[in-house]
Amino acid sequence: MRPRNASVVKDPRNPTRPWVVRWSESTEDGMRRRKRKAFPKQREADRYASRKTRELRGEVVPIDEPTPEPVGGLGDTPLGVFVDLYQDRRKMDGIRAATINIYRDNLGRLVKWFGEGRSIGTITTDEVSSFLSEQRISLNTRKDQPLSKSSRNGIVRDLGTMFSHAKDWGYIASSPMSGIRMLRVNEDDRRGWHYFSPTGLNAIIDEALTSREKAVYAILYGTGLRFGEAFSRHPDDVDLETQYVHVRPREATDDTPPFRVKDHERRSIPIPAFAVEMVAKLKATLPKGHPYLFITPERCEHIRELWHKVSKQGGEWQNRMMVNNTVRDLKRYVARAGITLNGPVTVHALRKSYGRNGARCLSPDVLKAYMGHSDVATTLTYYSKRDADDDVRARWALDAMMIGESMPGLKLSDVQSDVRTENDQSRKAS
Repeated sequence: MRPRNASVVKDPRNPTRPWVVRWSESTEDGMRRRKRKAFPKQREADRYASRKTRELRGEVVPIDEPTPEPVGGLGDTPLGVFVDLYQDRRKMDGIRAATINIYRDNLGRLVKWFGEGRSIGTITTDEVSSFLSEQRISLNTRKDQPLSKSSRNGIVRDLGTMFSHAKDWGYIASSPMSGIRMLRVNEDDRRGWHYFSPTGLNAIIDEALTSREKAVYAILYGTGLRFGEAFSRHPDDVDLETQYVHVRPREATDDTPPFRVKDHERRSIPIPAFAVEMVAKLKATLPKGHPYLFITPERCEHIRELWHKVSKQGGEWQNRMMVNNTVRDLKRYVARAGITLNGPVTVHALRKSYGRNGARCLSPDVLKAYMGHSDVATTLTYYSKRDADDDVRARWALDAMMIGESMPGLKLSDVQSDVRTENDQSRKAS
């Protein structure tokens, strides 16, 4: 088992030494004993926690090893030194490895542009503005293209958080991010994605070669699970009797990596009947004691070996390590099904299609809970999109209400044919 990191918490009951480093160590009898050490300043606790975490991982940390601390006067600490300290602290805050990688990329851009030796307190708002304007996409497929507004805003958020911590910890007097504003992101600014209609999903399932692939596509489309949530499900997490899939954390074992729920929100999502049937066929083929519902036995062995390697190196498991080639396979089935695309094809598009379908029949709060969003604004902004079909449905629903309330003698079927005709005309026009 990989040892836990040391963590830093604030104890308001101790005004003189409020910053407490907590960790646990194994005793000779195999038990774990909790320990703690208090400090008057947060940066002192951060440095100690960073060293303690390295010790828990089995690293040899010299007693006289230089520790990152303010150099000279206020603001004189080199940027590279502070960024390293900041990233160590963010790891101890329990942030997921994928988020840490984003931090590393964005802060790496800053260090590369200004240089590791630049004093953190001499960075100005004008220089940050110039830095942001010169940033480009680093991916090979779109290399050197301008950043999207969302990507630029992500860098601003990460830098704002870092410089805010630098001010709170006593490294700088003021943040150069105070004059930097977020860009407004409109619908046209966001990267598009292909919406899979129910007909399109059925066509993909018909083309899929294995019962596992059919069940995966059905569960992603029918419950809106994230990529890592789906492929980390244990067979017992899918209850075919009650027709629910349960998303819950799972601790690591010697042979299986841990699973952490995003935003720490456990949830249970109802499974539609078409997905229940496909999952039932898959579960019937699994060997006894199989740890993952949607992973083949051969891949499970690879996951076990990879988990041993990551654990031995002191790294952190990421859900994307569970499987590979999923996008390639999905695109192949989409092409074979002859589906006309209205945006890029990704596995995440299946989850987004669930969100769009759910927005048409569920309240925002219910859809938010099913999708595991921490804020309903995320649900409304990225998943609740209006199109011509929605306009027709809205008019049909209001007509149905008016017929029922003010014209009880008129049947709903008398107006449905006109609505269907308008729906067909809207589809042809679009």
